[in-house]
Amino acid sequence: MPDLYNLTRRRWGRVSVARRGRPGSNPGAGSNFLERIDGFMNFYQYQLAAERTAKQIPKEQRYVNFAMGLAGETGEVVDYLKKVCFHGHPLDKNKLAEELGDLLWYIATIANTADLYLDRIADRNIEKLKKRYPEGFSEERSRERAY
Repeated sequence: MPDLYNLTRRRWGRVSVARRGRPGSNPGAGSNFLERIDGFMNFYQYQLAAERTAKQIPKEQRYVNFAMGLAGETGEVVDYLKKVCFHGHPLDKNKLAEELGDLLWYIATIANTADLYLDRIADRNIEKLKKRYPEGFSEERSRERAY
């Protein structure tokens, strides 16, 4: 798997990279991973953009720094939703989206550091959940798993 961390540092913004698409893709088949679909970016585009704003520190420090940031941002989401659910605050979807975006940034930078692709992580997670809950979530299946 290519080193996303170094790839984005060396080649950010070059048209030649954009035209080749994600490493390992088949650009001849019309795949361009940097082309937005319906105006939205895909996971690969997001990882490239997130890396552009990540602090460039040694790999070992990146794991610790970004994991701590992820924990901190998770706390902000939890605290915000606590206020919505238990303190009578109205749900501000823009505020929630902003906080979730911060979580996504940390997840992307951790994935970049480990040379993992978010789209592959998402696919594997859904496959795992399909096996765990083939008919969709059920409390019964969940209880069976717990023991």
